[in-house]
Amino acid sequence: MDFPSTDAAKAYMHEQVAQMVRATGGAFQAHTRAQWRYRDVPAANSNVSQLEWKIYRAGDSEKDPLTYWSLSISSDLCWFTFTHSNSDFGPASIPHTLTSASLLHVNSVTEDGDWSLATFIEYVVTNFPPNRYGLT
Repeated sequence: MDFPSTDAAKAYMHEQVAQMVRATGGAFQAHTRAQWRYRDVPAANSNVSQLEWKIYRAGDSEKDPLTYWSLSISSDLCWFTFTHSNSDFGPASIPHTLTSASLLHVNSVTEDGDWSLATFIEYVVTNFPPNRYGLT
């Protein structure tokens, strides 16, 4: 799957995140992280902040806003990145600096069906713990 533009990638990701929310019966919620921007991508090139979603268990976004999975796409529109299993608990160390993530090349994804992005999102949120920050 190739995306001709960031707008096409954003539309596909938005639809797939919404499909995952529906498939799980509303057990999860998601929204874009519009307040955040990759530092290594010049703002003039693209607004990649709109190409990242925070995914929560339903109801957790208000009571525990720092517990979530993250889904983003690289600025070259070739890689989906799911961050999960990260925490800031304990003293600062190398494990706190390294981020746990699963990468998925866009060519591994189909428009719909068993290999859709929604299927991969559901797999990550049901098989990996969320990121948990704000603990220290």
